[in-house]
Amino acid sequence: VLLIHSDEIGWGDLRALLRSIPGLAIAGEAGDREQALRLAASHRPEVIFIGETVEGTCAASLVAALRRGPCPDSTVIVLARRVDPDNLREWTSQQVSVSAYLLWSELSRGLLERCLTVALSGEIMVISQVVARAIVSLLQAEARLAEAARRLTPRERALLPWLARWELSYAQIGAQLGIDADTVKAHVRHIGEKLGARGGRAAVVEAARALGLLPVTGQGSEQGGW
Repeated sequence: VLLIHSDEIGWGDLRALLRSIPGLAIAGEAGDREQALRLAASHRPEVIFIGETVEGTCAASLVAALRRGPCPDSTVIVLARRVDPDNLREWTSQQVSVSAYLLWSELSRGLLERCLTVALSGEIMVISQVVARAIVSLLQAEARLAEAARRLTPRERALLPWLARWELSYAQIGAQLGIDADTVKAHVRHIGEKLGARGGRAAVVEAARALGLLPVTGQGSEQGGW
């Protein structure tokens, strides 16, 4: 077993639980990416326990590197403090195959034993009901985003970040895009109809943020051309 973590909270209890399970031995512990890759190459662990974040960032890319390198077949068990949708997206986007995704609050010897038995015996991923509900919510949100994005034209999507810049009037936005203020207003009306947002510019921006087409706070990413 290889442990990869960036903080010590909870890991002492995990060590004790692992040492109480017959047949398991902790081969090493890593506190950063470089050390994790080095220890994985030297020990070739059968099981890897990794915190969801390592060195302050989502550990999905590190697991992907381990899969491509020294540990293509290792059983990987991810431990998270809470279900973070942004981190779940990272695990999905990296297309990383993990055997279990558990919350620290759920951890017990019985759960670990059951998890290892299932994870080592096949392709089934072990998750709790809490994590399963979060994944379903994430997939539903991504489906809504994809559907909303399909309804908008490329020009309408490009206009959204400009609309979120409250310091700019319709005329000023139009000047940036080479169109007149009335055309901007027409686009806002069409976007509102497609997103089911009534109430003009503010309602369109709020709906776009709710659907993930715009960041929740701030002015969004750098505006592109028309």
